[in-house]
Formats: sequence, structure tokens, C-alpha cells
Amino acid sequence: MSGEIDWAKVTEYEKRLQDIEKEKLGKVRIFDPKELIAKTSKIKTIQDPELGLISYGTVVAEELSEINKFATNEEKGVFMLYLALHKAYPDVKLEDVKAFSIEDFARLMKAIFGGQVFFPTQKPSEDGSKTAGTPRE
Repeated sequence: MSGEIDWAKVTEYEKRLQDIEKEKLGKVRIFDPKELIAKTSKIKTIQDPELGLISYGTVVAEELSEINKFATNEEKGVFMLYLALHKAYPDVKLEDVKAFSIEDFARLMKAIFGGQVFFPTQKPSEDGSKTAGTPRE
């Protein structure tokens, strides 16, 4: 084996590498913020075995300041569900959502928000006071 570089082979391998990279890039989904924003204005529907076909709108980040006006996570959850349902059913009032049974409320929250809880939870403090501060991650 000599110390000479076979430039034809190098060129061939570079081309093959470029072809592989193009193929992979073709399979990659590119993030598009405008596409995300467009999806938020659409009414979505899901099928629940107990409640039937549920229509709802997307709760958006802009609404977080409104949601955070409520003191407890429970109140925030009720308001979030109201926002989502009100977009699909304009006649639904906050009082209507508050009147849902706990079972129906929980089922709707799980169906619409996927059971994701992103409110900070409070745990009992170690010194016996009512609550500890919000846990840090």
C-alpha cells in the first residue's frame, strides 16, 4: 500500500455522504412556528367513550396571564377547561364548567390536555406549617 491518496475514491465517498445527508434531511420535519400558530386557531375534536365527540379550542400561551389570576391549581384547571370548551361552544360559561361532576371534569381534562399537569404543586412543609414553597427543579 502506497502513501498516495486516491482522490477519485475521496470524491466518490464525499458524493455518497452528500446523498445520504440529503436523504436524511428529506425525512426530517422542519420546525415552522407559523404552522404551530395556524393550528391554534382550529377547533379540534376527540372521541371519548363516555362523553362522546368533544370539540375544543387550543389554550394559548397568551392566556396564561389570565389563567394565573386564579389562586389555586384547581381554579386554574377549571378556567383552562372553560377556555378550551368556550372556543368550540361559545354558549358555555365558566359556571357551567364549575358545575361538571369531578368524574366528567377529570375525564375532559385528560382528554383535552392529555393529563399533563404543569402547574407547580405544593407539598406540606417539613416544619408543620400549612405549605412549603413551590418546589424547584
